[in-house]
Amino acid sequence: MNDGSGDELIVIADIIKRTLSTHSVSGSCISQIPDFFKFMSTIANFTIFTITCVKKAVGSNFGDGEECPAMLATNIILEMWASFVDQANALLQSSSPPFTTALRSFLQSLALPIFSAYLDMRLVLAAQQVVSNNDDENAMGGGEDDLNYGDQLDCLNLIARWDPKSCCGLLRGYIEECAEKLESLFGNRGSSVDETTRSILLERIHWLILISEHILADSGDGEVPMIPESLLEASVRTSYALVSKFYLIRIVDARK
Repeated sequence: MNDGSGDELIVIADIIKRTLSTHSVSGSCISQIPDFFKFMSTIANFTIFTITCVKKAVGSNFGDGEECPAMLATNIILEMWASFVDQANALLQSSSPPFTTALRSFLQSLALPIFSAYLDMRLVLAAQQVVSNNDDENAMGGGEDDLNYGDQLDCLNLIARWDPKSCCGLLRGYIEECAEKLESLFGNRGSSVDETTRSILLERIHWLILISEHILADSGDGEVPMIPESLLEASVRTSYALVSKFYLIRIVDARK
């Protein structure tokens, strides 16, 4: 990035958000715009680019990652996606195939790439946070992360829930990897534990769990918490697949 690119990212993100906010998504609107999904795919690529810029800003002269212009652009574009997904969800309830099939397929296709890029960024920032805290005696702990980044994570969960199986599977893989490394670290009782490595692993696990919380459950503030519908549907599909597999095995065994 050059010196001005950070501000340019913010401007582009703001233009995209304003455009999608001004022109609400509707079936007739989408059908009248040639290559609408191609246009939205380009925005998805831009989203991944801004997230990648945040990761690259770590250790550079463009801020500490959390404070760099690319992070502000990421916040703006994630808010845009949250609004788009809300409108798309409403549209799916009032429309019929083949339009709903195309829209649903598009939303599912963008979920994992954006979520994966964000997750990678967060794990890099987690390591940076540990190093920064080691240098700053007055640094705050991770208890404020949900308060400071709750809105960002709420926007992210709306995206991730369109492909909960893949996104939750990715989360699970990262959590298991960190847990195994942590177990290995403490398992070497004969050698000293590197505090920085241990702290980075714990900070990454903290973020992975925090992100998992936002995906798996909505906030219960002011109302009874509900299981997200997309997760219920994913659970039903998984259960159906397991039951089908069970009966298939029984049929095969019966024919032997």
